[in-house]
Amino acid sequence: MHVRRITPLFLPLLLTTLACHRRTQDLHVATTTSVEASGLLDRLVPLFQKRTAIRLHVVAVGTGQALRLLERGDVGAVITHDPDAEMSIVTRGLAKRVEIMQNNLILVGPPSDPAGARDRPIEDAFRSIAAGFHPFVSRGDDSGTHRAEKRLWKAAGAKPSAPAYREAGQGMGETLTMASEIGAYTLVDTATFATFRQKIRLVPLVDGDPRLRNPYSVLWTTDKGRELADWLRSDDARALMRPLFAPAP
Repeated sequence: MHVRRITPLFLPLLLTTLACHRRTQDLHVATTTSVEASGLLDRLVPLFQKRTAIRLHVVAVGTGQALRLLERGDVGAVITHDPDAEMSIVTRGLAKRVEIMQNNLILVGPPSDPAGARDRPIEDAFRSIAAGFHPFVSRGDDSGTHRAEKRLWKAAGAKPSAPAYREAGQGMGETLTMASEIGAYTLVDTATFATFRQKIRLVPLVDGDPRLRNPYSVLWTTDKGRELADWLRSDDARALMRPLFAPAP
């Protein structure tokens, strides 16, 4: 057996290195892209890692994909915004859940508003867009925003067809940018819109409808995931969420 001798000079350094290695743990997390696009993720991660011994490995995907990653055990926690899908996982005993914050979804479009959607009930606005074959860019990625959009089209009893209706298949920031480039309507969360507002040519047209409330929750399946959930309810995290998001009570 080979024994490597450590001199007294290097012993404190070795002990410190080993202690840090023992204390540091990894947590894989999937988060909806709007948390990333709004810039909130870049604020949360460094402070969480500073406050805890947990190193985060985060992937930004749509809510649907994030929840599938959680169910498969590929991640220990997710931040998503589809309460119905989240509760389905919880009721099956697959994860724990707590709401952490909210913002709102808004319909945005070109300043000229050719569909006349401004300040109308959201279903009426959607019907007007479809009836006039006005361009609409969808996330098209099974995200929480995409799922909410599909529910709104169903409630409106109408949906535009191609080529007016386009699916970006990308995150919220990319979808918003695409809609701006072609002068289309789209559904976006208020945090991402605020972050991109100076870069695009779209304006808010419909907001404030209770059906456009957009709650975000963290779901977890591991002890380290629970630590993240607890911290996301802390005063430190809540301060970072404002003003783009309203922390949950």
